[in-house]
Amino acid sequence: MLQDLGVQAEHPIDLFDPVDAAELGPLLENLTINFLEVSNANKTIFAYYNGQLKLISTSALSTVLESDDDDTASSTLAQHSYSIPVEVSQIKLNADESSLYLISTKNSETSVSSIDIPILLRGNYNEIAIATYPKGSKVLSFYPSPSSPTLAVSLLDSGEIYLIDSSNNSSTQIASNASAVNWFNNLVIFSSNDSTVVHFFDISTKSNTSSFEISDTPPDDKVYYLQQLDESTLLTITGDSIGAEDSQEYTSFFVTLDPAKLSLLKLESTTSLFCSYGAIPRMASFYTLILKNWSPKYPELFVSVGSKSIDIDFFLKNQTVELLNDSDRATMPMDDDSGDDDTPLGAVLDFTSSVK
Repeated sequence: MLQDLGVQAEHPIDLFDPVDAAELGPLLENLTINFLEVSNANKTIFAYYNGQLKLISTSALSTVLESDDDDTASSTLAQHSYSIPVEVSQIKLNADESSLYLISTKNSETSVSSIDIPILLRGNYNEIAIATYPKGSKVLSFYPSPSSPTLAVSLLDSGEIYLIDSSNNSSTQIASNASAVNWFNNLVIFSSNDSTVVHFFDISTKSNTSSFEISDTPPDDKVYYLQQLDESTLLTITGDSIGAEDSQEYTSFFVTLDPAKLSLLKLESTTSLFCSYGAIPRMASFYTLILKNWSPKYPELFVSVGSKSIDIDFFLKNQTVELLNDSDRATMPMDDDSGDDDTPLGAVLDFTSSVK
């Protein structure tokens, strides 16, 4: 069935030396993680793990994936490797793929910085500080603007949302008591801790332009994830916690909006995505991949991966049922030595590698 979707599983490749899971436990349990980004413009994958940032050529990776050799060393794939003396929780590319944002913590102080990618590709590391948050604060979400290469939004665990502008290294609070944030075109979208109402915020006028409510949810549920799928569709995830301590059930809502007014037209839901099947204690992190003009049968195909799950789910926005049955389901691999589940630390799509 995976082949019917135009997807094929290949052998795994070790990009980093193994680390004892106990060493990563506090990081995984207390922070949302994104350790993987891909720049199709630069044909480079950026991967971070345990103090190392590696730049990997997508063409070199493609060649290895299409070979039958399972023993390729990660050092042969990395164009450059950098040691980073801080604890990184997220890496994110900006809109034009010219800079890489780093969310890092040192001495209990969390900061946002950026690195110029052309400089990285030349073998030099030049990190520029943009913003620093109060001691003890954690960044739950960080999303660069999809259109502006200098703008991004960050959500702290205390509920404040900040607008980051790397053109002048500024960080401006635009909301408080929030549970989720992201972008919808040029607007910031967010939801509050005390309701399941989603707001659209215009950064130019500094005001809310519209809002809608995710109805019929349990009283303690909050919105924890917002992701634009296209010009009129929003994926929204609700639940009662993103903490590492419990196995949570999350509900995915496909929100159809009036593109002009951004008012609610239709709401569909499913509990089959981001299921909490994984055994590794993790704060919830949600990853969504979007494939446009994919195939005649599946012109739009979406892939969801969650930190609390071992499943890799394929779905359609107008079909809130699973595309794969249990026997065909794509899952994270098991550790050969311990038999433990693996857990995703990021998910990317590379559109530049060759086709087998």
